[in-house]
Amino acid sequence: MLHKCIRIRPEVVRKCLRFGSIRNLSRDSSKAFVFDIDGVLLRGNKPIPQAHQALSLLNQEKIPFILLTNGGGVSEEARVEFISEKLNIDISPLQIVQSHTPMRAWAQTGQYSRVLVVGGAQDKARHAAINYGYKDVVIPMDIVRQTPSIAPHHQYTEHDLKKYAQDVDLSKKFDVVLVFNDPRDMGTDIQIVSDLLNSENGVIGTLREPPQTARTRPAIPIVFSNNDYLWANDYNLPRFGQGAFRMMVERLYAETNVLSHSETLQLTILGKPFKIQYDYAHWVLIEWNKILHGHKAHGFHAATQQGA
Repeated sequence: MLHKCIRIRPEVVRKCLRFGSIRNLSRDSSKAFVFDIDGVLLRGNKPIPQAHQALSLLNQEKIPFILLTNGGGVSEEARVEFISEKLNIDISPLQIVQSHTPMRAWAQTGQYSRVLVVGGAQDKARHAAINYGYKDVVIPMDIVRQTPSIAPHHQYTEHDLKKYAQDVDLSKKFDVVLVFNDPRDMGTDIQIVSDLLNSENGVIGTLREPPQTARTRPAIPIVFSNNDYLWANDYNLPRFGQGAFRMMVERLYAETNVLSHSETLQLTILGKPFKIQYDYAHWVLIEWNKILHGHKAHGFHAATQQGA
């Protein structure tokens, strides 16, 4: 079992090579590395100079490492394909944990039948959810295409609605809202998510009776894949992220359900820095270590990827 996971920058790995420390680590099967992506391996779309050498060295010495990011909105395969190309190194989809990767577990247990997947560009998050094993995946764009008046100020183009939206049965109930990534049309997503949280048993277009007890419990569960309030891009000031979306959903729910100042919407948050994300990443490292040394891996993440 891996008892110690080292979160480290690539330049430190490079310096270790000079003193032989990495090769000593290769004989210690309890050690592994976890790298963030943004600002550690890549800066924007540009690779950080030491990243290629550091990861190549770890591969050469068969020292397990994974990438742990609060990014998401695309499949793990798509993300590692992009990173591998930028860094000129082979990385397996089994070596990345995005903010929403732990949601794979719920798909494998069959806990939720129909899911509303929110966030990400186009319908990429839908494909990521399907890849996890979810059978009935709806995105807000599907609902807008069938009922445009649900979000009268939506920003979807005719092209978007034709190319990425699907026809769905809106009389069928939703079981959960899964926020995979930052919304691209926040106004529309807030409206549809709020409608579902206050619906009658998860049926869109219905409104439940105001709950007399357990007012903080929504009609269906909602899970946010990260809580990043701000994030950095090329602009000189930070931009709002998924955490800001979460704050707006919470505030509107509190207003709708007349919650007191001490009451808040019941929800689940994944991603760094929450324990659930680090526990999942640790488990993924253990599975990857097995594969790296020729052993069979078990569990949701590895089993799904190997069978994909």
